[in-house]
Amino acid sequence: MSLNRKQSQYVDLPHSLNLGVNTSFTISVWIFSTGYNRATILSDCNTLNSVCIDLFEWSVNIYAYSYNWNKSDIYDWVVYEAWKVNYQSCWIHLAFSFDNQSNILSIYFNGQRMASKGFSPSRYATMQTNESRTSYIGKSPVSTNPSPFDGLIDQLSISYYVKKDSEILDEATLLCQYNFETDDINADSGPNNIPAYSKNVYQSFSNNQNNLLFNSTDSYFQSSGFTLLMSKFYAFSIAFWVRPIILKSDKLNSAIAILQFASKVQQVSSEIYVCFLSIHITNTATDKPYFRFEYGQLNMYSALDWHTVQNNTWIHIGVSYSNGSRFSIYLNGINQYFFDDTRFSLLLYNPRLAITIGGDYFDDMITNKSANYESRSCFAQNPQFNFTQMYGEIDDLKVFARALTHSEFANLARSKNKTT
Repeated sequence: MSLNRKQSQYVDLPHSLNLGVNTSFTISVWIFSTGYNRATILSDCNTLNSVCIDLFEWSVNIYAYSYNWNKSDIYDWVVYEAWKVNYQSCWIHLAFSFDNQSNILSIYFNGQRMASKGFSPSRYATMQTNESRTSYIGKSPVSTNPSPFDGLIDQLSISYYVKKDSEILDEATLLCQYNFETDDINADSGPNNIPAYSKNVYQSFSNNQNNLLFNSTDSYFQSSGFTLLMSKFYAFSIAFWVRPIILKSDKLNSAIAILQFASKVQQVSSEIYVCFLSIHITNTATDKPYFRFEYGQLNMYSALDWHTVQNNTWIHIGVSYSNGSRFSIYLNGINQYFFDDTRFSLLLYNPRLAITIGGDYFDDMITNKSANYESRSCFAQNPQFNFTQMYGEIDDLKVFARALTHSEFANLARSKNKTT
């Protein structure tokens, strides 16, 4: 939703949200702000009493106010002073969580709890007769200071309970999640509903779980166009289960293409992506194949030759990137390797991303490929390898806009009962 303060644009809510009367609540919202004026995100005046709640930004700070709707006297307020973070002209996630039992309101910024303070609007409530005040998105009910919002608002949700910190963190940073548990194998079960594309993949069922099966020479699954949070440094994590079927090859330097992760090229059409990370299985002509992680066009790689990939066996893979330089690799929830190089930040200059499992291209749906299109795919950066198509299954593919911790990767690796 786009609101223009110069045109005094806002939305009337059809009725009060009843936030100021004896209830817990959690409000989550994405905003893209374009100014430093006081800007109301959401305001609510209860129809049964004189209390209003106002959630707004002002300069570089985030506020929650409760006040009297007639006198505008402030009762309680909570503020997060976000002056250390440049969040203008980029998407940020905010959450306001109020616990009616403890009378504490907390403000979350990009999934992190940043401020908590006493907040008890119901104690100031007084009965009103023959009066009403409207609740708004993008405007304050105080006529002398309407504080219109300027920018974009998306996915505004209101829940009448206190969400856990982990739930809010996932809302803010889980970009997409594909668990293949519905009839639509391309459906995103994460908070952003980003549909994927696929070709010649099928839903398989084993151990009371649905998985995605790759059994064709041109099978692939792809999600593209999602982006990261612009807070401090860009960061991401990828986690998924894979059960590769390793067919021994008679070619030298044979390799199986598992995953490609790419970033859109600046000032080039949206179909063009450059490789950021690729994962493949090498040494497939022997009994000791292993994972190899290639890092874009930096001519760097990590070969985990001490960890043999077991044929037809589930393994959980995790990768994280943070601080503009650090890559970490996890297998079955255990950190196997990490290293730092500041050149990684050059590959993530414009974090409009695509992720592909299987397939030699980022998007086989592009019919008119440019002459240099193949040279931009991850695996084409390695002409010394004879790449073959991936066969096998994947499950629970997740992409986060943050670096997961060691314990989070370990929990993901324990989250499903995977057997051969």
